[in-house]
Amino acid sequence: ITFRNLSRNRIYSFINILGLSIGLACSMLIILYVKDEVSFDRFHKNSKHIYRVISRMKINGSENESGITGWLPGPRFKQNVPGISAFMRMQQYAQDTKIGTEVQVQHLFRVDPNFFSVFTFPLINGNSQTCLADPYSIVLSEDAAKKQFGTADAVGKTVMLKEDSVFIPYKVTAVAKNCPQNSSIRFEALTPVRPSDKDVKNNMNWFNSFLNTFVVLEDVANAKQVEKQMQIFYERDAKTAFDDIRQKYGDIVQGIGSYTLQPFTDIHLSTNLPPQNGLTGGSRPVYSYILSGIALFILLIACINFVNLTVARSVKRTREIGIRKVMG
Repeated sequence: ITFRNLSRNRIYSFINILGLSIGLACSMLIILYVKDEVSFDRFHKNSKHIYRVISRMKINGSENESGITGWLPGPRFKQNVPGISAFMRMQQYAQDTKIGTEVQVQHLFRVDPNFFSVFTFPLINGNSQTCLADPYSIVLSEDAAKKQFGTADAVGKTVMLKEDSVFIPYKVTAVAKNCPQNSSIRFEALTPVRPSDKDVKNNMNWFNSFLNTFVVLEDVANAKQVEKQMQIFYERDAKTAFDDIRQKYGDIVQGIGSYTLQPFTDIHLSTNLPPQNGLTGGSRPVYSYILSGIALFILLIACINFVNLTVARSVKRTREIGIRKVMG
């Protein structure tokens, strides 16, 4: 009966099915896009507990807010602020890489050795706990390994990186799967950070910003309480260095500034603190709101069109319905 009705009313059936199909298809595509937007960086096991350290400083009357920090916030907050279980620093840089006789520019990240403990990036080969322990070790992505060696089985091979006009051998200790598209961190190669003892002990580095710092809070820690403790410690620890800066530069810097925390999963859609300094894939939440509204509107129009045509067709079938009722 269904097929007979469809064949007898080809135009109505075509318009009905096509309209509803297009409406559902457009809505589902938009829903998939919105789902991808809100899923950024949520694949990490610790995603709910990872925060980016944000610095705020008032210079020449204007307040600068940035996710770029220096050497000190990570280790000092970890050591002196309750509730922080780990920290991880990350710095993007470009370095000449020698492949055979050919020299190419390679984009890398310098990271702390616990990178794979903080972030969940699966390895194809290598040990995630020890692959960055050696200062001259390097971790490649799957694509980078295939590009340089023609295979993803690159553990044990050597990559030549240029440092101070000399090519230094770095040993490949692991190969990671390519970063997901919904990740703010997308790397081709990782090497360990190597801060000097002088940099680590110099309090002036509170005000020298060039890398990203992430912290992992304990399960029971409250982010607002941790921020308060961070600020108390920072003002005490950086006071002498700040006084030296004020003495040297006068009133250019107004106030010692502050450090706060930004949830890692908020970075992708943040309007005032978007991905920067090596982090990628920033977007605006307004796009998701607009597209969601469009999806609902399209679906509503398709449903109204379907109902109108169905009601119009049902009027012509009243006699058929009456006979069916009489015949039981």
